[in-house]
Amino acid sequence: MSDALRAYPDPERKRLIRSVFERSRIDEVAEAISVASGEQKLLYVERVADGYRWGLVHAGGLYPVLRITARFLRMSHDCLIVGRRALEDTGLSLLCKDIHNPEPPLEWALLELEAPLTADEAAELIRRGVGG
Repeated sequence: MSDALRAYPDPERKRLIRSVFERSRIDEVAEAISVASGEQKLLYVERVADGYRWGLVHAGGLYPVLRITARFLRMSHDCLIVGRRALEDTGLSLLCKDIHNPEPPLEWALLELEAPLTADEAAELIRRGVGG
């Protein structure tokens, strides 16, 4: 089946995107960022009290966030609903679970990527960006 016609996310990508919404270990977030780095050159990462999260970001608002999320999940954007919030003073929109009550991070950073990363490289960038 063509990626453009998929109504459901790729199971592995679905597993990886959970760390956008749930507090996760650094190795889980690094794995997801490593996979996303094959398509995205700008990603968000945050450190919270007991873990990390990451996010897909775009300067164009909700629709581009929807499109890049669908691309990451390898599914049709017509079959997906996402939430997004504005990222403080950046002009970027961020994929978000609860747009009305986002949990503030202890630290956050934007990761500007020049090439795809391994999970170890992603973990190092996370540590440099938000500590841990």
